[in-house]
Amino acid sequence: MKFPQTIALALALSASLPAPAAAEVLGGFTGRTLDIVGNQGTAVEAYYKSFEGDGQGIRLSHRYNANFLAYANFTKLSFDPDLGNSDNADGDAFGAGLMYFMPDLLDGYDSAINLSYHSGDSASDNVEFQIENIAIAGAKADTASTEITMELIISSRTPILKNGLKWYAGAGVHRIENDVKITSPNGQTLVIDNQPLDISVSDTEFSIVSGVVLPTSFGHVYAAAEHIDDNLFGIGLRYNIR
Repeated sequence: MKFPQTIALALALSASLPAPAAAEVLGGFTGRTLDIVGNQGTAVEAYYKSFEGDGQGIRLSHRYNANFLAYANFTKLSFDPDLGNSDNADGDAFGAGLMYFMPDLLDGYDSAINLSYHSGDSASDNVEFQIENIAIAGAKADTASTEITMELIISSRTPILKNGLKWYAGAGVHRIENDVKITSPNGQTLVIDNQPLDISVSDTEFSIVSGVVLPTSFGHVYAAAEHIDDNLFGIGLRYNIR
């Protein structure tokens, strides 16, 4: 029995989906130490991240009590979708998260569990690729992504420099789902073997996160690095509203 071309094409496309589509680019960085004094009240921050593309975002956070901090963020993204020859993919992502602080978990360190959910959409034009005897040119790829994250993060209680600079580090797991729809230049859904060319990819990735945080007169600035199937680097600035 002949292997359906639409299945072969979908499998090949799913295997070639870019690392940014399967990594945490939808949200921001941890960007904070986990002490009570440094996480009081409400704050707003702006961040920039670099990977196989870049992103800019804003985040609003509020600490309700000694144990819980909630946040929400928006990220604007641009990256190479790695689908043959194609334009950069541009998109938006929204998300929210909750941090549960556990100051007594490890002696000498502050710690917290970070739980978050993000979703986003991106689009790339002029997609061109060929798999087996199937050639597609001038198509459009629309991707809808969701991500659920759980991380354990620790931070130093003692500054590593006299200016108050502290570090944080952690590890976690990410459940990522991407739904990709390939359409023709005129916007019609591409059909192969009487099946629409839609690709769904689910994956679980492990993460390592780290960063340094410097207190300022208005809040904090930070530099961060993450590895979640791809390397991400960034900086951020947080302003304490109250």
